[in-house]
Amino acid sequence: MKKIYIITLFSLFFGCELFDPTDVDNPNVSEDKFLSDIPRISSSWVNGLERQLATTLNQTVVLGEILSDNYFNNRTLSSKVFDIPEITFQDVDVLSMQSAIHRLRFMAEYGLEQVAPNDEATTDTQLAQMRFYLGLAYLMAGEYFTNLPITEGGEVRSSSELYQLAIDEFSQTIQLEGAGDLAFDARLGQLRAYYRLGDAQNALTIADEIIAGAPDYVRFVSYEENTRNDMQFFLFDSEENEFAPLPRLDFLDPKYYFEDLAETEQKSIALLKAEEAFLIKAEIALANNQLSQAKATLTTLLDEVIAERPTATFVDPDNRNGGTNTSVGIDKYPLSASYAVRFESGSDPVNGLVLDRSGSEVTVPTVSGTHITEADITAITDVDALLEMVYLMRQEIFMAEGRRVVDLGIKLPVAQNEFDGNDQINDTHIQPQVPEFIAGLDDFALDSFENDENNEVITITVNLNRILVENKTSELVLPFH
Repeated sequence: MKKIYIITLFSLFFGCELFDPTDVDNPNVSEDKFLSDIPRISSSWVNGLERQLATTLNQTVVLGEILSDNYFNNRTLSSKVFDIPEITFQDVDVLSMQSAIHRLRFMAEYGLEQVAPNDEATTDTQLAQMRFYLGLAYLMAGEYFTNLPITEGGEVRSSSELYQLAIDEFSQTIQLEGAGDLAFDARLGQLRAYYRLGDAQNALTIADEIIAGAPDYVRFVSYEENTRNDMQFFLFDSEENEFAPLPRLDFLDPKYYFEDLAETEQKSIALLKAEEAFLIKAEIALANNQLSQAKATLTTLLDEVIAERPTATFVDPDNRNGGTNTSVGIDKYPLSASYAVRFESGSDPVNGLVLDRSGSEVTVPTVSGTHITEADITAITDVDALLEMVYLMRQEIFMAEGRRVVDLGIKLPVAQNEFDGNDQINDTHIQPQVPEFIAGLDDFALDSFENDENNEVITITVNLNRILVENKTSELVLPFH
């Protein structure tokens, strides 16, 4: 039998208030006795799963944002090569993301297989919650990794297989829970998985269900003093401008902030939100050349959802670290609202995307925001142009949530420790996935721009949303095309 030397790990899962390891007189107490002696252990285990989900998001959000074109890593110890983007299976950050997702999966499985059977008070809702967390682990594994095993030393599963496993777990969540927020969470999880699988029929069914049932729904993951929101620290708490956003996304930064005391004001991260249903429905319409239907869906999203999302106004001391990253070909970051931004060379400059910084008050969306207006949507007469706008809106709406890198088709390989310890993993599994249309760009091109200080105009080097649409037939991106 396993011994209770793992008690410290269990204490992290349950929360420090559950028990004091110093009260354990016998260090050889069996795991079976440990499980049977803790009253209502399923309730504590579910709380621990939520805490592990917050920890997992700290990895996927921070590292996912660096890998994408959303943020440049100015000065942190987080990956300095993901901005290139350069990904190798030996990279400690690849291991960090893999390990966090594995922990969430293992905890959910352990809860279902070991914790719940030892607790007569376990409810169907608690079982449903464990299934939901397991589904999330599979979903995130599929989104961020090319392949991953789901058991120690086990068979490697493709991202498509992982998505299907997620769908199955979410289905069991719904069967156990029936209705309510948790069932709605599971449907949103299934929507994401069906979307990535390119299953337009099932995705549209769920999207319509969400739009009709709760078009403003959000499932947040909360943070507190003992579980810090790492993205908030890098964007605001440290006051050192750890990450700098691409200038055309400046108006969305920082999504997470504090006003009085960072330790007690750790903002939540949106895990699942109904905006995705509108965006997916519009993308399906465009895949069927239904321009007017897509326009109507996006207009409803703007008028009835985004317009009602909250904003916050606070003092932002950020000076973008002086705005200079010349070592990677990035000129000074703009700090004044008088700047306009070109999305690429030759495009018309857009005003209102850069906010005044260096101690001025800023007003930013705290759930979802976009600079796109109804007039912008109405003016479009071409399917591909509106498809590019959909991906721009996805980028803006899911800013600082770790989602953009998935849209770019970038995936991580199996990490070295898994490769070394599992003989079912071969050389193909340790190769990252970076689409050729991104891999062929200059190093750091995703975060690069030019600053015309005389005319106060920023020109972004690469318009990735246009490039995505130009490569929409690639199996790595835009799943409905």
